[in-house]
Amino acid sequence: FFFLMIRRPPRSTQSRSSAASDVYKRQGLEILAGMRALYVKQQLELLEALTGCETENRYKVYEADDQLHRKKQVLFKCKERSNWLTRNLLSGDCRPFTMRVLHADEDDDESSSFLKIEREFRCTCCCLNRPDFKVTWTEGRNDKFLGRITHDWAICDMTFEVLNSQDSLRYKVVGDGFQCGLFFNCPCDPCKKIVFNIYDANGQQVGEIMKVFEDMAKEFFSDADTFVCRFPPMATAEDKALLLANILFIDYRYFEENPSDTQPATY
Repeated sequence: FFFLMIRRPPRSTQSRSSAASDVYKRQGLEILAGMRALYVKQQLELLEALTGCETENRYKVYEADDQLHRKKQVLFKCKERSNWLTRNLLSGDCRPFTMRVLHADEDDDESSSFLKIEREFRCTCCCLNRPDFKVTWTEGRNDKFLGRITHDWAICDMTFEVLNSQDSLRYKVVGDGFQCGLFFNCPCDPCKKIVFNIYDANGQQVGEIMKVFEDMAKEFFSDADTFVCRFPPMATAEDKALLLANILFIDYRYFEENPSDTQPATY
C-alpha cells in the first residue's frame, strides 16, 4: 500500500523535460547543421549602460524561422573573455579577446564550450595589418581548427572573407557602406536594418546577415545589438559556425561603441 501512495510525475511532463534536455545532449555542430537561420541577441549590460565602462560582451543565440523571427528556446550563449584595460582603452574594432560559445544550459566553465573564437590585437590602418577571427571546435576533447574570418579593406563597402581550415574561400560577406541604417536610427523600414549579403566562391548570392533595430530605445542608450542570418542552402555545420563568428566580427568591427573612441571604425 505504501508503494501505491508514491506518485509518479505524469508521462507528458517527463517527455517534455527529456525532449528539452535532448537538445543539449547533441553536439553544437550537430545542432548548427540542422538550422536554416540564426538569431543572435547581445545582452544588455546594466553596469555598462549606467557607467559607460565597457564590459565583456555576452550574446544569446536562437534558431530563427523562415521569416527570421527568433524561436523561444535559447540554444547557445557566447561569452567574451578579456581584461578591463584592453576593453576600455582600445576600440572595439581592434581589442584582443577570446569568445567562448557554450550550450545554453551549461556553466561558464571554459572546458564546456564547443567553439572558441580568438582575435589578436591588431593596430589596423586602411589596408595594413587587417584583423581576423580564428575559430576552433573544442567540444569534448576536440581541438580542431575550423577556419578564420578576415576583414578585407575596401573604400566604401564592409567586406569579410570566410576561409576554411585549408584557407580556401567559402564565402564573401559584403555590406554596402551607404545604407540608411548606418547613418540614421529611426523606425522607417530602410533605417531599421543593415544588410550584409553572403556570396559563394563563384560570386552568387546565397544568404544574408542583417543587423536589425528592434528596440530603438534600448539600442540608443546601449550597444546591445541584434543580428539575424539566413544560412546558404549548401552550408555545412563548419560553415555555419564560421558565419556565426562572422556575425560577432561585424558587431565588434562596426557597432561596438567605446568611451575612448574618437571616430568610427574604418572600412
